[in-house]
Formats: sequence, structure tokens, C-alpha cells
Amino acid sequence: MSSPTEGSATGLNPEPPFTKTSLSDVILRSSNGVDFYVNRAVLSLVSSVFETMFSLPQTVGNSTIPVVDLQEDSELLDRALRFFYPGTQLLLQTLDDAVRIFQVLLRKYDMQCLVPAARNHLEAYITSSPVSVYAQALAYQWADIAKAAATESLKSPVLQVKASRALDLISGSEYHNLLWYHRRCGAAAKATTTKMRWITFNYETWFTCDMCRYHSTRTLADASTYPCRKWFMEFLLDMGDLLARTPKMGIRAHRLFTKAVAEALQCAHCRTHNPFEQLATFVSIWEKKILSEVAKVELKL
Repeated sequence: MSSPTEGSATGLNPEPPFTKTSLSDVILRSSNGVDFYVNRAVLSLVSSVFETMFSLPQTVGNSTIPVVDLQEDSELLDRALRFFYPGTQLLLQTLDDAVRIFQVLLRKYDMQCLVPAARNHLEAYITSSPVSVYAQALAYQWADIAKAAATESLKSPVLQVKASRALDLISGSEYHNLLWYHRRCGAAAKATTTKMRWITFNYETWFTCDMCRYHSTRTLADASTYPCRKWFMEFLLDMGDLLARTPKMGIRAHRLFTKAVAEALQCAHCRTHNPFEQLATFVSIWEKKILSEVAKVELKL
């Protein structure tokens, strides 16, 4: 726990507030020999591990201040301390950065009072790195964040996600649960393109046009069958294949939406019925239907 020699063997020096002051009463020495001058009362308040550590007899170096040797290097120790130490503010650069720091603070030094702040930092990455957030939230048993991240992950193909440090925190079966959830949500989303009883007939041009090429007859919400035009069904079914991999993708923003409208505009009949507005209205209803079906899929944590 302590070292018989004093001070920054590497020649490196920490930045304030971890330089020596009148309030410094303990030195945290990093694995590469950098000394961080801190106040033991601050550390004891946030960490039961440090509180216990400081209650034990400690060797005093030449500076008469007790020295505690730690396994963290100076870069990690500096960033970990700045997450909570008074007079500092840490800006996490990446989610992997958060993984390393939370491992030190929450797991190794049991700083449970920092959980709310750590959760807030993690939630900020849900949109950009949902799979990594899912893994880290699961590791800390933050089920609400894990579920939110899993849902957000449905906006991208899960198998295209790059590996991250956070995935090391969970087991293979826990990662499999996410993959299985993604697959089942994809199946539910795709089913909306083949089982069309949820669609209400509102005289849309893809049901009423007698000039466009016919594709097939489908049963709608009123239990009646309607002839569907080729351009519409190709749009629906092609989107279904994509939804199987990306259940919460933005349909209207996809090129297949633009392609479908362009094909409809080539028809003299469809062109007079504002196919863009009709299809956009349909897509809004469709996306809500997808969300309702996906919400029925249970995520095993």
C-alpha cells in the first residue's frame, strides 16, 4: 500500500489540483511513479475502499505525507480523479474512456455515490454507441439504460457494430440475448410487409390505379381483398428485407421511398393523386405500426 521512496520517479508531474498544497495529506502514487497530492477526507467520502485503506497504518515518505501505491498509471489515475474531485471537470472523450474510468471508480474503489453521474455520462452515448452502452449498462445492472440502448440499436444493423472495450464486460450469452432481440424485432418489423391486415383502405392510388402493373391481391383491415400495384408492393417488400436487419430505420428517408414515388409519377393516373403525399402518410402510419410490434418483443437481460 505504501512506498519507501518519494516522488515522481518518471519526472512527470500532475496538473492542479493534484499538486502539493497545504490541504494535501496523502499521496496517491501511480504505477509509473507519478505522485498525486490529494485530501484523504474527499476520497473517504466517496469511496469505502479508500476509507478503509486510510484507517490502516501507513508508511510515511521523506515528505512526511503518507504514500499509497496504486496499480493505475498516471493518465488513468488523473482522469479518474477528475471525474469527482472538487475543482475539476472531466470531459469523457470516448465511450471506451468511460469504460476504463468507471471500472476504476465504481468497481475497484466502490464509489457508489458516483453512480448517478456515471449513468448520465453513459446515457449521452446511447444514440451514437447503443451496443456499447447496452453492454456497459448491463455490466452495472442498470436495466433501464440497457433496455433503452437495445431499442436504439434497432436503428442500425447490429452485426455491423465495431467491437469496443465495453463488450468485454459482458458474457457471450448476454451479447447473444441482444442479437436474438434484434433478430426477433427484425422479424416483427418485416411481418408488417407481408401480413397487411393492419392496413386500412383509403382509396390510395396503389390500390385503385387501373394503369399501373398489377402485382398481387392482399387482404386489408376490412377483410376485403384489394389488387396492389407492382411499384408499391416492390417498395413494401424491399423495405421489409431491410427492416429485418434494421427494424427501426427511417423509411421515408430511404432511397426506396424516393424510388417508389418516382415510379408512381410515371403513371398518368397515379400522378394526379399526389403519390408523394399519399405514400408519406402511409409511411407515417406504417412506422407507428412497426414500433407497436417491436414493443411487444421482450429483451432478456
